[in-house]
Amino acid sequence: MGAHQPIATGREAIAAAWKALMELPGVSARWQSTEVRVASSGEVAYELGTYMLSYDSEQDRVRDIGKYLVIWRKESGGWMIAVDMINSDLSPGA
Repeated sequence: MGAHQPIATGREAIAAAWKALMELPGVSARWQSTEVRVASSGEVAYELGTYMLSYDSEQDRVRDIGKYLVIWRKESGGWMIAVDMINSDLSPGA
């Protein structure tokens, strides 16, 4: 659930969304986990954190900062992302 775009559902749509982000000119992205909790069942976990993102537009350098939430689920012995959402700290048009 990326900011300012429709929900990407399914492997192909998610891969396309990430590809578009990583192909932005001069893109720079950083994530930092601030909290990770695993349910007592050991089957589900969540991760909270912050991010910084910047890239070059035709006019100038675009910068965004915010927070994210990832919900993980254990599947076939490994952890898979079930939900991934970002939320900007900047006001619209900032």
